[in-house]
Amino acid sequence: MYIFRITGFLGLIFSVIFFFQLSAYFFRKSEIIFLLTFLIFIAITIYTFTPSFILERILKKLGKKKEEKELVDIKSIIGTSLFIMLSAYTIFTKYFLPKHLKYDFPLTSDRIHTLEYANVEQALQGKTLLSFHHINKYTNKNIDIDGEKIVPLTFPPFSHILLCKNYSAGLIHYQSDRFGFRNRDEIWEKNPDIIVLGSYAVQGFCTDNPFLEKVSEALEINILNLGKGETDPLISFAIFREFAYDLSPQIIFLFVTQSDVLSISKSYQDDLLKLYLKREDFRQGLKELLKKPEVQFKIESEFRKYEINERQKDFEREGRRKESEKVNSFPEKLFLFFRTGEFISFLAKKLERPKKITDLDLMILALTLKEFRLVSKKIGAKFIVVYIPEEIEISKGFFSNYRKVKSLVQKLNIKFYDLIEKIEEHKRINKQEENLTQNYHLLLAEEFKEIIKKEIENKL
Repeated sequence: MYIFRITGFLGLIFSVIFFFQLSAYFFRKSEIIFLLTFLIFIAITIYTFTPSFILERILKKLGKKKEEKELVDIKSIIGTSLFIMLSAYTIFTKYFLPKHLKYDFPLTSDRIHTLEYANVEQALQGKTLLSFHHINKYTNKNIDIDGEKIVPLTFPPFSHILLCKNYSAGLIHYQSDRFGFRNRDEIWEKNPDIIVLGSYAVQGFCTDNPFLEKVSEALEINILNLGKGETDPLISFAIFREFAYDLSPQIIFLFVTQSDVLSISKSYQDDLLKLYLKREDFRQGLKELLKKPEVQFKIESEFRKYEINERQKDFEREGRRKESEKVNSFPEKLFLFFRTGEFISFLAKKLERPKKITDLDLMILALTLKEFRLVSKKIGAKFIVVYIPEEIEISKGFFSNYRKVKSLVQKLNIKFYDLIEKIEEHKRINKQEENLTQNYHLLLAEEFKEIIKKEIENKL
């Protein structure tokens, strides 16, 4: 009986701590939820620390008769129930709530030690690493070259790009080609059979063996990779117009995801990027500029300065966080015990619904695809769109964005492939694996190889 009362009391005490932490978490996030959780915290606190004989008197005045012993038992039952629930919650958050994704993630310097940067840079004979996480958005910033503003659209030529930290392969980095893309540089001396544009998958994010390299080796064909993470179709078209205008491929592939389409209207707000759709002959002349050593040096210097500055900010933030962890008092650690913020973030991710592609997104996508189709026709190449589903689409079964894109592409009479069925099967098979990236690129390689074979047979 005494154990029952002790667990009841502990359950009420832990509930007080839990709801205090919950209300503190929502203090600046949601007024209504904060007030609700704070009132629950006050109510449980009062109930916990009010002796049963006082509760008996209060109830007696309200016309409800309850013996003190009966009230003690009720409090023990409520407290024990709360103890069991909070114990289950604590076990879940400690052992089952992921601390971070156990496979690949975009690189941030709170996940990689300064020493790891230094070790790689030492192996590169002191050359500065440019981390994708820091410099990717800088590719769409204005850089001053001899008084003229340009938007580079890609990374500096012959630069060392650090993509991410992969748990099975370590730090993934590569040297870009003469125009800043992920190719063997000699590809530019040949005329490519196929040009591929797109975002993360095409770039080969977080793998040291991208699927395009596998396909190129297997089929013994020249594939030019013009992909870069966070690149929507409009930016892809700008890249094509700048770097592939004088090439004669047989096929041009554009890989798209729902995220790519969702970000296209933001790119369209950029006055310079808009010109690629409004003026048929618009080019910045990046291909010619990047052949000049002085321009290469200037661009690399700008990127290096930006990278070092961003890296320093990250290390300072990480230092402040570690210092704050050191000075946490026992009560502060106790209030962090329940990992409330992490649990709510986990729930939010589970309940998350993908954003819906708008009519504006579809309109800009249609303009972009028409331009792609027109340019492809002029150079005698076939233009094909390949749709790659994202994890959230598969896990939530949310394919309305995919259907919108498919419908638009087919209305424009453009060849369309999707990899939904195969990737859905792949995700199911590999659900428990720590590293999905290598297998993901193996799957993409197999599927893309079959698409190319089919297109070559059709052409013959």
